[in-house]
Amino acid sequence: MARAKDNTTPEKLTQQNRFKKHLDQLDSYLEGTVGTFGAPLAYITREEVATPTAMDDPGPGLPTPDQELIRRTRHDRSDPAFRDDLARVWKVIKDMTLGGPFYAHVQPYNATQDGRKAYNALCIQMYGKAAVELICMNANTNKLSKLDFQNKRNYPFNTFLSDIRNCFTQLEIHNRPLAESP
Repeated sequence: MARAKDNTTPEKLTQQNRFKKHLDQLDSYLEGTVGTFGAPLAYITREEVATPTAMDDPGPGLPTPDQELIRRTRHDRSDPAFRDDLARVWKVIKDMTLGGPFYAHVQPYNATQDGRKAYNALCIQMYGKAAVELICMNANTNKLSKLDFQNKRNYPFNTFLSDIRNCFTQLEIHNRPLAESP
């Protein structure tokens, strides 16, 4: 039961360099799809399982009704409605990863159809500590040290600037300083 006509399921996830785009599509789909409790299915994948206290207020005019439903819909594995929502999220993730290299990370949750654990497995694979270290190392050593605009032919200046911006953005996202040159 999608709320919007354009709420399409995420594309197949086949390449690692497009993971962020696909995860954004998945998040958008879950935010726009109503689950069994009447809340967007994004409540399944929220970071905190525990509902916030009554005193927890994100600020004036916030949250929106949908954000509040996502924040407060309970996670109770004994509830059949919650298990139905877990299975719906699992099916979307399975369809998104089946036939690609990422299915191996979510396949262990096939028997339980646990969409939350499958979602977290994908995120850990791409945003876990080892993945972040590799991203930052590549940004520092492989990219920035090899960027030499003056010694490359057919290397447009705009591409050079874009490559530098991407390296610094990756380091900033992961709150890492620029490594010193050896």
